[in-house]
Amino acid sequence: MIDLTNLEPVRINRSLKGKYLLVYGEPKTGKTTLLSQFPKSLILAFEPGYNALDGAMVQPILKWTDFKMVLAQLAMPEVMEKFDFIGFDTADIAYNMCEKYICMQNRVKELGDIPYGKGTSLCTSEFSDSIREIANLGYGLCFVSHSTEKKFQNEKGEEYNRIVPALTARPYGIINKMVDTIGFIHRENTDTEKNKPFLYLRGNDNFLAGSRFRYIAPKIDFSYEAIKNAVSDAVDKQREMNGTSANESGSEENDYFKKSSQRQDFVSLMSEAQGEWKRLVDISKDNATVILDFAESIFGQRTKLSEISPSQQDLLELVVEKMKSM
Repeated sequence: MIDLTNLEPVRINRSLKGKYLLVYGEPKTGKTTLLSQFPKSLILAFEPGYNALDGAMVQPILKWTDFKMVLAQLAMPEVMEKFDFIGFDTADIAYNMCEKYICMQNRVKELGDIPYGKGTSLCTSEFSDSIREIANLGYGLCFVSHSTEKKFQNEKGEEYNRIVPALTARPYGIINKMVDTIGFIHRENTDTEKNKPFLYLRGNDNFLAGSRFRYIAPKIDFSYEAIKNAVSDAVDKQREMNGTSANESGSEENDYFKKSSQRQDFVSLMSEAQGEWKRLVDISKDNATVILDFAESIFGQRTKLSEISPSQQDLLELVVEKMKSM
């Protein structure tokens, strides 16, 4: 239930728990290895590439229905205790599987074959709702993608090439809105090492990268520890600039969605609704009409408490909140 009277300001967590990242680069740059470095991580392998990751927790995903089964289990308390991070390897393939799933549901070969142009919106909703469901459970997310070069035009109309994630426009749009940081992996020769991978967190005309963390380092080593330290340092700097401290009261960012997504079971909610009904009707029988009128506005038809099903729990919660405020 939402309770604005007890709402506290968000305090950014210095760890990567509950953070959302997209990292991309050429093949064999260590993207899957990075996923295995996250503590308590579950890698959803939408494509092969984990044979050399000894000890990694990997769940192969061969089709979107496999992912749907995983999604259902991620809400189980014992699974939430076991994992903190979910890795998508790769997000490109994940969206392709989602498209095939929507086509199968609608018995067509292509999204464009679904009448009235609904195919794309159905696929977009399925993909975005599924990812948001994982985030709402409190998991951190790390998407990996391959890189590609695309042509762009500057303000003068001049064309230039820029390295970007290989995601097509729709899945990129969904993920881009969600993630805190987009990092580009690039191998470079140093004085001590050849082809050393670095992660760029600030982009330019040559490649795409960026972060919501204003003070994050523009270039770091490509490893979990380096990313964790970069975020931690950026948060500390932000707190310094804002004049806030780590021990100030407030809800931490990584717990926000988990706490917000917690809900009563239907049986206890129905029991609460019946208790509120009795309380109000005992005060005045006229309250029964007020409650029924409000319920009708929510359910779209005259509805008794005894007629409400578990699938309508979200609507029942609104009626209970109304009764509690009376």
